[in-house]
Amino acid sequence: MPQTTRPRPASFSGSGEADAGEPGQPGRVAARTDRAPAHGDRDAVVPDLGDVDGRPASVEGHASAGIGFASVDRRTAVGSGHTSADGHTSVDGHTSVDGHTSANGHTSVDGGSASLDEPADEAAAAEWFAAQQRALIASVQVAVACGFDREAWRLAWAMADHLDRGGHWGDWIATQRAAVGAAERLGDTAALALAHRSLSSGYIRSGRHVEARRHLQVAFDLFVERADHAGAARCQHALAWLLETQDRFAEAVAHDERALDLFRLADDPVGQARALNSAGWHHARLGDHDLALECCEEALELQRGLGDAAGVAATLDSLGYIHHRLGEHEQAIERYRDALLRYAEQGDRFNEADTSIRLGDTWAAAGRWDAARQAWQRAVETLDHLAHPKAAEVRTRLKDLDTPTVDGLRWPVTT
Repeated sequence: MPQTTRPRPASFSGSGEADAGEPGQPGRVAARTDRAPAHGDRDAVVPDLGDVDGRPASVEGHASAGIGFASVDRRTAVGSGHTSADGHTSVDGHTSVDGHTSANGHTSVDGGSASLDEPADEAAAAEWFAAQQRALIASVQVAVACGFDREAWRLAWAMADHLDRGGHWGDWIATQRAAVGAAERLGDTAALALAHRSLSSGYIRSGRHVEARRHLQVAFDLFVERADHAGAARCQHALAWLLETQDRFAEAVAHDERALDLFRLADDPVGQARALNSAGWHHARLGDHDLALECCEEALELQRGLGDAAGVAATLDSLGYIHHRLGEHEQAIERYRDALLRYAEQGDRFNEADTSIRLGDTWAAAGRWDAARQAWQRAVETLDHLAHPKAAEVRTRLKDLDTPTVDGLRWPVTT
């Protein structure tokens, strides 16, 4: 990927682009719009987290209480690879409070020793989280109610990836709003930056772009104040994802490049690889497949060396798309299948479904209609379970498979 001039750290949206604010309030938004009430008002600010799973709208019933959520869909999901609506720019590279980033892009939080054994692998971790999910979410509620704000935000931070991968976006938003409130009361700007960035990702997943942009700006400003280049980079990465969901791919590439520069400045190889993958995905969406291939192959080599499992899965999916667009169907199918195996191991249900859609597109483009039907059917079943509106798009593909065109040929896939 070509080198770019390093952006000024304080620039988030770039010159000539106003940040999206609340309706009627264009331009840069104020830094604190989601402050939590004071300590004495805890009972009024704790949402019933056990009842919001999969229903983001219900969380907003607590908005008047002031409860103030980070992956790295997927491609931009620095923690979670393709994590945009189609999983390409996730932002969940969680940054540790002290700036130490682990090989998977998530930074450790210094919270003392734990008595639990570490899961053997990604699949075991996903299984454990699934079994303990309701108890963990309830624990955030209890921690806030009892005044354990430090524990509340850390617990919310630790479970963000699991909630994202499982499609539990209502719970993700609710717990991160609680984390914002806890960090505010603690006066912990590092925790507050992480919580705002994570909350923005939940809103991007839910299609609530204005709220997402607002929280991203707050997080970016806090990271800049702390001279946290990696944190600021992840905000740029998340903004690329947000722009991607609006089909603004050229603008997304510009923010990918800003993220890459900042990750280099922070000496964060995990972030660099994910920014490269995100840039490659966006170049592919713009039709520049040679540059896209170059970026993603470089990203994949880095991620394999770093052991970044989520990043590898996301980049394999990007490469599958690039090969599909180049008409190299066998290579695309191989990459997609490899990505699907990894997403299944990680319990990343949305991105598994999203990759299945693209695999079906490639099968159809190759004239393998039965295989396309199977891939799309798997995708629609998962999306239905997640109550995701993209299921309707997949149903259209399945319906069109059975609808001959005027010349008697089946539906041509050019996605």
